[in-house]
Amino acid sequence: FIEISMSYIPADSKLEFLAHLTPLVPLVEFFIASMILLGIYTRSSLIGAIALGIFFTFLFHYFGDVETALTHSYTLILKVGLFYTLYYNKFSADYFNVYNASRIKEEQLKLQRSKRIKQQVRESLQGL
Repeated sequence: FIEISMSYIPADSKLEFLAHLTPLVPLVEFFIASMILLGIYTRSSLIGAIALGIFFTFLFHYFGDVETALTHSYTLILKVGLFYTLYYNKFSADYFNVYNASRIKEEQLKLQRSKRIKQQVRESLQGL
């Protein structure tokens, strides 16, 4: 993988620094895929996967490997589709985060309503 990916970028290119980052790409992709499959920070992981897909689609297109760029664009379409159709099921770790956040928000709204009602009662009693 490293030899193939380093062969894309010539040694005298301005993008030579990318050749040294290629060993990290499989690790990043594995980490992102694991996060998506486990349901941990799914939306953030999908945003990272989409950004990575856009980068590699343009990079392969720039280097003239249209077939690989086309493959990356197909997977990019799938990632964007997954991002917009994402829902949290009860087995997802994000489900609990969303549930807790909505519960906390509801409690804050109830507290604000009760404070507003108390303030209105005080104002009406002062008027008597």
